[in-house]
Amino acid sequence: MKKNNFVRFLFCVAVVLIAIAGLNEVSAQAASKIQNLKEKKTYKINLDKKGKKESISFKLVEGKDGNVAFKVTINGKTKTVTTEYDIYEANIQVTDIDTKDGYMDLWMYAIGGSEDVVYSALYQYQSGKLKKLYTLSYKEVDENCHLVSGVLHKASGNGKFYVRADRAFFVDALIGNHIDIIPLQLKNGKVSRVKTNTYQIYQTYNTEENPLRILSQVEAFYKKPDESSEIAMELKRFTIIKPVSIYHSGKTLYVKFETEDGRSGWYRADGCDFGEAPFDNIIWAD
Repeated sequence: MKKNNFVRFLFCVAVVLIAIAGLNEVSAQAASKIQNLKEKKTYKINLDKKGKKESISFKLVEGKDGNVAFKVTINGKTKTVTTEYDIYEANIQVTDIDTKDGYMDLWMYAIGGSEDVVYSALYQYQSGKLKKLYTLSYKEVDENCHLVSGVLHKASGNGKFYVRADRAFFVDALIGNHIDIIPLQLKNGKVSRVKTNTYQIYQTYNTEENPLRILSQVEAFYKKPDESSEIAMELKRFTIIKPVSIYHSGKTLYVKFETEDGRSGWYRADGCDFGEAPFDNIIWAD
């Protein structure tokens, strides 16, 4: 091989290796691993990314006014995180929401009555202390959307993360109990809701043995979440469907459904009450 060609070859190899390294870094940031900690068990985790692992454990204790609270111990120092609810199960999830901010993140959540998540908050271990950055508490966005506490679902590594919230959107008359994915953003130590119109439905309580079916023929499944768009499909009675997404603009509310053969369409959900629900076999968890 001639010298110039050999140099070009080495240069190309270097470029490829750099590109692969860059892709690996992007992949690592694309979905940070979530570690679920168990109560009354001690873990060694480098929470502040300073090279030395911290010792962390937690358990439930009696809190104020007879309520139950978190008791979190890191390197022998204890912090009690009280909640306004009577809880019976505590959980801590550890992940790296933003790989550039120098801290691991601790998502704490608690299970209360009806097996619902009644408390959830984001913490970081900074300068030897547990610091709360954000609490996902009840907030009425509008008549169709009420944000509630939830479980950490996914972290991107670049500051964006997702929480599974129980029935954030009022589409119960269509699909029964459901869990929605809410995107949030961590930036400069502060958390804000990512404003988007389309949200993923993580789960409904309909089982394979009792699926959601069309009660009577429905013609209003649109290609877009807009009644002026073309009709995507017309479904006959007893067709099995699955809700997959929610569109919420603040003015309109749509649910996207998929059929077993892969067809999909949007159905307008706002204004649909239980007496007019076009689907049956809705399962309730409460």
